[in-house]
Amino acid sequence: MKSNEKIPLFSVVVPIGNMVGQLQFIESWLNETWKHQIEVILIHDQTYKDVRPELDQLLLGVNFTNVLLVEGIFGNPGSARNAGLDIATGEWIAFWDSDDNPSIENIWKAVQEADEQDEILIGDFTVFDLKSGAFRPQTRIIDPLNSIAMNPGIWRMIFRRENIGSTKFPSLKMGEDQVFLSYLGFASKRLRFIESIFYQYNLGSSSQLTKSPIALRELPLASRLIFDHAIKAPNKEAIFDMQLFYRQQITILKKGDYSLKLGVLKYLGKIFVPFRFSFLVESLTALLRVLISIRKAGI
Repeated sequence: MKSNEKIPLFSVVVPIGNMVGQLQFIESWLNETWKHQIEVILIHDQTYKDVRPELDQLLLGVNFTNVLLVEGIFGNPGSARNAGLDIATGEWIAFWDSDDNPSIENIWKAVQEADEQDEILIGDFTVFDLKSGAFRPQTRIIDPLNSIAMNPGIWRMIFRRENIGSTKFPSLKMGEDQVFLSYLGFASKRLRFIESIFYQYNLGSSSQLTKSPIALRELPLASRLIFDHAIKAPNKEAIFDMQLFYRQQITILKKGDYSLKLGVLKYLGKIFVPFRFSFLVESLTALLRVLISIRKAGI
């Protein structure tokens, strides 16, 4: 594949929220995008105004025509990503977090070598603990699709833009990326798994919403959106969706407060009764896959 001057081969959308004193993560890879003419769309959520002076300083040092800054009051990464998705012009698009480190060279190589039938490229990733200064060992799951259901980090995926169509992220602080995968019909797409590191996920950043009790309270809504999609989805998609769903329930039971945990138990107790037998089988299959994966990973 070859890009031309008017249409970039690859776009990336990066929401920027509560990132005061942490823009060094973006700075570490931003300069690499110029030589490949990667379209970088930085989405500044003006809910967090204090980061703007640092963002101005970062962009003064860059001055690249391939870097776009979009601002607005979004309040959640889902809405911020949609703002970038609406204006992205690349043939391929990725969604990165502002406190991680993507591998530009590996990603660019994968995009260049993609076949015409590929719809989503999925790379490997590492997890770096910022507090200990060490990489965390990762338990690998043999089944690729199952591995995505258990570790659905959208940041290690590259999507062919035309296949996203009108699919959007929900306006949520947590679980919005998993709802996006569900709505996209991820399990039915033509996936290419690539054995190279696409992404370093940094654990322990103060900006991570996964540690926020407020964000966690929105996870049940994400779960219900995924469940509603699973009910109507074909077999392969339904099983994948329900794996996402069950994984989210486990997260809520592990990290949520008493009211959230009680809500999960009540919800699970009433949702399955009215549905078709085949869906119950698909749901049970998904649950078994999640439990087996958790046992193997020692989670």
